[in-house]
Amino acid sequence: MENKREIILPAAVGIVGAVVFLFAFPGLAIPTIMHEILKLPSPGTGFGFIIGPFIIMCSLVAYGLIKKHGTAVITSTILAIFMPLIIFIFNLQMPKPGKFGSIEFIIGVIILGAALELVIYLLREKGISKTIKYIISAVVADIIFLAYSMLFIFSQTVPDKYVQLTINKILIIAGVSAAGAVIIGGLLPLLILKIIKFK
Repeated sequence: MENKREIILPAAVGIVGAVVFLFAFPGLAIPTIMHEILKLPSPGTGFGFIIGPFIIMCSLVAYGLIKKHGTAVITSTILAIFMPLIIFIFNLQMPKPGKFGSIEFIIGVIILGAALELVIYLLREKGISKTIKYIISAVVADIIFLAYSMLFIFSQTVPDKYVQLTINKILIIAGVSAAGAVIIGGLLPLLILKIIKFK
């Protein structure tokens, strides 16, 4: 029964995460926030500041509830698989540059989950607090996801913007992404876990 819980719970978190994300950020919500309102450079800022950290948050919440290695990979994989299904079922319009629901996107999310899992494993029994462990894991996984997205998604979908990237733009995108990873990916799951356990 315990083994079933170790699969069902992270899978459920992944499905709920996919639904919440797609309906919380419909259509052009993310690029509008990132580029029209905040005036941040593109491409990749939305992936690094919102999408990656959100997936990390879901994965770390599931990991915090189960406390078993493999949880983050299961959660991110299920989330990645259900995203295109939900997009298709509800005929949702998503930003084309991000290739939401594509094979490239799914692979990127799975890589994110694997990277998160690896860092969590490497930081086991290191005598560091859970907060620091979550933050480090979130930042490393998010930067890897961002780098993958730049190389294998945005270089194809927006090649004109990709070739215009400068060191300054890359540093801004990476810095904003790291901030999102710390707040949304590292600290928010700890708060959610405290609320769940308090109840």
